[in-house]
Amino acid sequence: MKFHGFGMYGMGGPATNPAEAGFSRRVAGLGVDIHGSPYRDYQAGEIAAIINKIPETEGVFVWGTSLGANNTPLVCSYVHRRIDGAFGFQASLYGYHGRMPKNVKFAHLISSHSPIPMPGLGAYVWECATLDTHYIHEWRDLPHPGDYDKDDQNKFLEEMKDIMS
Repeated sequence: MKFHGFGMYGMGGPATNPAEAGFSRRVAGLGVDIHGSPYRDYQAGEIAAIINKIPETEGVFVWGTSLGANNTPLVCSYVHRRIDGAFGFQASLYGYHGRMPKNVKFAHLISSHSPIPMPGLGAYVWECATLDTHYIHEWRDLPHPGDYDKDDQNKFLEEMKDIMS
C-alpha cells in the first residue's frame, strides 16, 4: 500500500524548528510520499485539501512540531477519510486546542514539562474524541519543541513502519 505523509513546522517555521525538515526527510526514507513537507503551521486547510484527494486504499500520516503539533488534530478533523497515524512533538499550551477526531487510528504525542525556554510551550496534551483511537502520550524533560531528539524521532519512525507493515 502507498503511504502519504504531511508534516508541519511550528510558529516561525525553519527558523525555530529546523529539525522538522530532517524528520520529514527521514519519513520520506521509509518510502512515504511527503508531498513537499514540512508545511508551515498555518497551512492546515491546504494539507487537508490534498489529503481529501488521496484514495481511501492508501495510507496517511500527519505530524507536527510545536504549533504544527497543535494543528495536527485540526488537519485530521478537516479530513473526510481515515488517518493511519498522527504524531506530535511537544504541542504548545498557547496554540489550537481541539480533540483528535475519531478518523485517526493511531496517535502519539510527546509533551514536555521543561521550563526552558518558558513554561507551557511544549506542555499541551491532546484529547481524543473516541476510544477507538490507539493513543500514546508521554512526558519528556526536553526544551521545547523536542523535534531534534533522535530517540523521539526514532519512536515515531518505528511506529510508522509498524503501521505500514
